[in-house]
Amino acid sequence: MNIEEERANAMRPARERLVEHYKKEGLVPLSARDELLLIAAARCVGCGLCTLVCPVLAAEPRYCGPRTVAMTAARLPAAAPAARNVIFYCTTCGACEVACPRKVPVPETVAFLRLMLARLAEDEEYHPERLREVRRRVRARGSPYE
Repeated sequence: MNIEEERANAMRPARERLVEHYKKEGLVPLSARDELLLIAAARCVGCGLCTLVCPVLAAEPRYCGPRTVAMTAARLPAAAPAARNVIFYCTTCGACEVACPRKVPVPETVAFLRLMLARLAEDEEYHPERLREVRRRVRARGSPYE
């Protein structure tokens, strides 16, 4: 058993209390796998080596970059909806993870954040702005094209 698994196991009683406290509000707790992923994302020390190799960051100034993705996910996973317009820029190529001295799983973290957004997909507010535009055009004209 590695350190991440030990931490996740140590958090079980607190997690059970959290679930009990928020159950009536319908908040769904993270799975054990998701918890381990966020613990791994928390290994990010903010060195910025990932930003030097990210091909999307070089081409798209609106993308926040792999360092921001890892640090935000680890510290504020509930902030995924705020990232809805930039999280889909990432190609999950893995260059950031290869360059990372701590081997933070940024591509897997991006996939996790996208999944969180998909869980909220029923509410159009959480869709990326471009997707909302396409959906409006389809509804209005029956075509995604302008």
